[in-house]
Amino acid sequence: MSGNVTLNFRYEERFCWIAEGVAEAFPGEAADTMQAYGSRLVVLEDGVALPSPHQPHSEIRSLGAGRYSHWAGTVRFATSDNSSPLDNGRKYTLAIGDHRVDLIAAAWLTPDRARTIARQLEHWTGMAVDVSRFLRHERRHAWRLDLEALAEWAGVAINRTDAFALSEDGHVLDACVDDVDQVAQLGGGRWCLRYPHVFFSGRTIANVKVNGCRYVVRLGAAEIAVPLSLSALALGKARRPVAPALRRMIEDAQAVGSSIQVIPPQVCDGYEAGDYYHFLAGLVRQQGCRRVLEIGTRLGGSAWAMAQGMGSTQEKLVTVDIVDAALKLEQFDPRICRIVGDAAADPTVRAVLEAFDYQPIDLLFVDSAHDYPSTLAHFSIFDALLAPRVVVFDDIVLCESMARLWADLTALYGDAAADATWVEPAVRSGECGFGIILRRP
Repeated sequence: MSGNVTLNFRYEERFCWIAEGVAEAFPGEAADTMQAYGSRLVVLEDGVALPSPHQPHSEIRSLGAGRYSHWAGTVRFATSDNSSPLDNGRKYTLAIGDHRVDLIAAAWLTPDRARTIARQLEHWTGMAVDVSRFLRHERRHAWRLDLEALAEWAGVAINRTDAFALSEDGHVLDACVDDVDQVAQLGGGRWCLRYPHVFFSGRTIANVKVNGCRYVVRLGAAEIAVPLSLSALALGKARRPVAPALRRMIEDAQAVGSSIQVIPPQVCDGYEAGDYYHFLAGLVRQQGCRRVLEIGTRLGGSAWAMAQGMGSTQEKLVTVDIVDAALKLEQFDPRICRIVGDAAADPTVRAVLEAFDYQPIDLLFVDSAHDYPSTLAHFSIFDALLAPRVVVFDDIVLCESMARLWADLTALYGDAAADATWVEPAVRSGECGFGIILRRP
């Protein structure tokens, strides 16, 4: 069926557009998950399938070019040529087999707003550099730089016999080691050349994509500056000091959580062994949290981890998601209260307030839609209404939208806000970050 069946879509960020309500439009159809790319959904542009399904959201935003993803109840997509679907004259349709749903622009996309978006797209077209093409996190402190990809991007010819050197903000990293494991475990500016890759760490434990440092590679006579990620441009160089109390809290929480069982032993198909689960469990235990609100349940792994951290002291753990996916969660801990709905909508907010008897909470964990407006709305609403002592944000540098939000929050809260991975890298591997704000000691 098609034709009169439609969904609204809206602008998200850079080259990315988003349609919601997809689960209702295609009931019973699987979306992609971390475990498997199970979606059969195709995005059509004038009846022709866009070329790149199952793509990371960061690459849809930064590169576009027909990438798309069916994730939970949403579809994110970019047009084939990164033009605006508002005015490029093409028709966009979601299809699974013979079931087709046309996309139409949301009503609030007025002509003035459309022109603003067009200017933004033009701006991003000039700035977009997918740094992940040549710089990726390997493990712990180690980052993998693809020298051939970097040279191709820079338009420089190199070969494996060229002399190699790497500098950070003008300081040559001269701690060459033989083993990638040494780089990963020890960090401190160590590096290991395995052509065409060099595995290296920054002089500090910081994420080299967003620490604001300038990395320059010398290959023979050529010098190539590794471009800053757009997240780094959003964050700038303002790595702020961490308050001693917050630093100790992060260190202690990681130590405490390392011994807590965070995944239900009966479950092997749904929960993911997220490395930050131990930190969450340790944080709620170390802070004596009894009343916790999570925005963004997904499959329920983090809620379960926090329940394990609280143990018998748990008074109330409420978790909210717009998608009803954590179906097994209450089987393992019936004390966990699941609320399905939009966390910024009045009925959901009232349900949360009633669950907590309109009394303050200990911790707010925001792991919802990873964009500036949604995350700020969820934080602002429940920070004002429930006055949490501690606020935790996942994925603070997942994309530029989140990086801009975190930059603004750290400017506001100063040394009472920190990316926990700067203090304890084991809190979360990869490049997403894990933000902590100590609202009330």
